[in-house]
Amino acid sequence: MRMDGNWWVAVVFLVVAGCDQHVAPLPEHGGPVFPSSRTMGGISPTPVPSVSGGGSILSGTISIAPDLSAKLDGSEVLFVMARRGMGGPPMAVKRIQQPKFPLTYTLSAADQMVQGQPFSGEVSVVARIDRDGSAGPPGPGDMEGLIPQTVIGNTGVDIIIDRAY
Repeated sequence: MRMDGNWWVAVVFLVVAGCDQHVAPLPEHGGPVFPSSRTMGGISPTPVPSVSGGGSILSGTISIAPDLSAKLDGSEVLFVMARRGMGGPPMAVKRIQQPKFPLTYTLSAADQMVQGQPFSGEVSVVARIDRDGSAGPPGPGDMEGLIPQTVIGNTGVDIIIDRAY
């Protein structure tokens, strides 16, 4: 049997057309993304601010617990990250050299990892002080604060860095 060079187009079309059968909806479409009020991996979540969304920025103040503040030497890097859900790659990141606390922050579409996507919906927000300046997972000596669920458009999304690794 002889196949012409376009048979793969039909295969790709069939795969693409049927690929949405097991995809969970995004939060703005009512899909479940965030865990319930349980703790995440033994870490108690920071309370969620009660401010309603409405814009295309996310902002607030980042502070650090006094016992962790004493461990800073001035060479750290702060990463502020917004994610859909509690895992996966960040949708927006801001990198701040030698942060001074308390620090005000704003995340917007300009901070997105993939430009051109809507900067809206529910997200979790992490503020991480990183000792070696790398954007990977937290390492020994890194410190973190978390807002497990908020909505882009909220202001007053205040984060307290209160955990050390």
